Amino acid sequence: MIKISKLALLFSIILLACSYSCKKSASTPTVETEVVRNISATAATCGGVITDSSNTAITARGVCWSTTTGPTTSSSHTANGPGTGTFTSELTGLKASTTYFVKAYIIYSGVTTYGDEVSFTTTQ
Repeated sequence: MIKISKLALLFSIILLACSYSCKKSASTPTVETEVVRNISATAATCGGVITDSSNTAITARGVCWSTTTGPTTSSSHTANGPGTGTFTSELTGLKASTTYFVKAYIIYSGVTTYGDEVSFTTTQ
């Protein structure tokens, strides 16, 4: 019969436990909506910052907007292509003296994630 020392047994248990719990867990990518700038009667600039991509492939990113709260990619939106980091979008075709609600978005693995909603009003 083979005798295993207590130290060897303890080492084996630690290795086994680590193989299950020490794996790097992937976190969900997030995006922050930037402040709206360069507001005119018919256009504005806004963008986003992807704050945690966790080596996840971002397949699309941009900004969506609407005159009602809760804009989505089904609303008016820009398409800034794939990638990570900071991006900027031009919102065009806006109406003068109108309040708009805006959110940055990212798409990865078929999942759409939105940043916080911000609002602004176009000039006259």
